[in-house]
Amino acid sequence: MACKSRVSDAIATLVGVFHEYASKDCEEDHFKLSKSELKELMQKELDMDNVKDPAKLDELMKELDEDGDGQVDFLDAFFSPFFFFFLDPEDSLHGE
Repeated sequence: MACKSRVSDAIATLVGVFHEYASKDCEEDHFKLSKSELKELMQKELDMDNVKDPAKLDELMKELDEDGDGQVDFLDAFFSPFFFFFLDPEDSLHGE
């Protein structure tokens, strides 16, 4: 059996974390994050527990939610350049 690479381990971790949060709303799609699930993931997994500006979170969700269904899929959540822009600690999303 071949050793798994660090990249494949990292991707498996991202997928696992995404599905853990996407599964919280039993009535919703388990393959997409709702706005509340995205916020919880950002707060707990990305050490962004000081997200204070709801308008910025709304803006992020709007940019990631391309089809307007109020949910974000895995590729949009973790591979969108816009998402990484919001991870910048200098950004006003942190309320600084």
